[in-house]
Amino acid sequence: MRRLLPILAAVLIGAAAAPAAAGPTVEGNTSFQSVRVPLPPGSWEIVDSVTIPNPRFPNFPIGQQILVSRTGKVIDRVVRITVQKKKQLQDYFTPFRPCAADGYYFSEVTDNSGNALDCWHARPVSLGLDGDAEPGNLLLAKYGKANGLFVPVVMVGARYARLAANDTRYTVEYLWTPDLLLPAPAATKVWMPKDWTAEAVAADPSKAAVIASLIAWAKDWRAKIR
Repeated sequence: MRRLLPILAAVLIGAAAAPAAAGPTVEGNTSFQSVRVPLPPGSWEIVDSVTIPNPRFPNFPIGQQILVSRTGKVIDRVVRITVQKKKQLQDYFTPFRPCAADGYYFSEVTDNSGNALDCWHARPVSLGLDGDAEPGNLLLAKYGKANGLFVPVVMVGARYARLAANDTRYTVEYLWTPDLLLPAPAATKVWMPKDWTAEAVAADPSKAAVIASLIAWAKDWRAKIR
């Protein structure tokens, strides 16, 4: 997927070498709350982990870890690992609702019975801070500000949902910065979430080509998740 980064990226970022990582780095794979996932090539910085509020179902706590890679002073890729546990043996997982959500570029569901989970989809992700911002978005924004990094407002990528064990299910999401894949409009200078909806992509051949390459990569990568 990194092949998609055009020469334009070098113009946007400048000739400066990539800065030293602010935190611990990993390559190849990483683990979070007993879930091990593969990482695309390159060095990945572990930003931190957060707890995702789940007040309606306190017996099913959710945690998320975020990793980033950089091109110069720009966050070019993000990996988000979200793990949900069940505290009591008698509890059970219900079907994972995002498997059947709308607004995806592509979606495939193999099993979503609750006792089993295997689905994935390609989609846009807003990293905006408006309103009740997601804890992961706040964490990423704070990290970017502390390290002088450009954090995109929207990213595009693939999310895989799997059951790791009877008491653990998780998603792992691989995201790319579209500002490095395709020039943003001169008027706004950066891409916004509305620019990468499924409808916006379908109406723009250049965006459609980017997403087609992303989906092709994600289909191949899925074998590493199963």
